[in-house]
Amino acid sequence: MSGLVHQFDLLASGKGRKILVAARCASPRHLLIELAKALDVDEEVLILFRGSLPSDFKEITEGRVKVITFETPSELESKLKQLLRVTATSSSAVEAAA
Repeated sequence: MSGLVHQFDLLASGKGRKILVAARCASPRHLLIELAKALDVDEEVLILFRGSLPSDFKEITEGRVKVITFETPSELESKLKQLLRVTATSSSAVEAAA
């Protein structure tokens, strides 16, 4: 990692996990900035963008860095619940296999 100190909007933690959260209005500039920060830290990162990103961009819902777009608070809530269900299921399967 670069040694730079990066700021995130929220740190969510529980059950031995830490997730750094960044929330921004959607723009290509913000996407690049937040992805660069996310790649420079060891923790899981969730980047939330309100609005639409370029049409050739797809949400990232797997891996250490996840990017979610939303238009309304209820859409964000729905996507976060789905993401957390999938992540919890994947974590349980990994723990069971170990």
